[in-house]
Amino acid sequence: MKLAQSLTAVTKFVWPIPDRGLRRRLPRIACPTLVLFGAEDKVVSPRYADDFESGLRDVQTAVVAGAGHMLPYEQPKEVEHRVEEFVKAAKMA
Repeated sequence: MKLAQSLTAVTKFVWPIPDRGLRRRLPRIACPTLVLFGAEDKVVSPRYADDFESGLRDVQTAVVAGAGHMLPYEQPKEVEHRVEEFVKAAKMA
């Protein structure tokens, strides 16, 4: 709980996340990419999924319901399913 409170305090000082050249670097990524965000993420807004989607060539984005910033721990089955489906689709391509 203490860690969550600390992260919340940090978020107030760094929000919105400043662009450190991500938009410039995203087009360099040529491989298929899966980007997952937690719908209730209070550290990195799921709104950033749109930025990744517009900046990457071959991307799938998903916002996972019922998860915050630690979505692999909060919704492990959903994350596992989405990763498996992504890998299967990439192998088929």
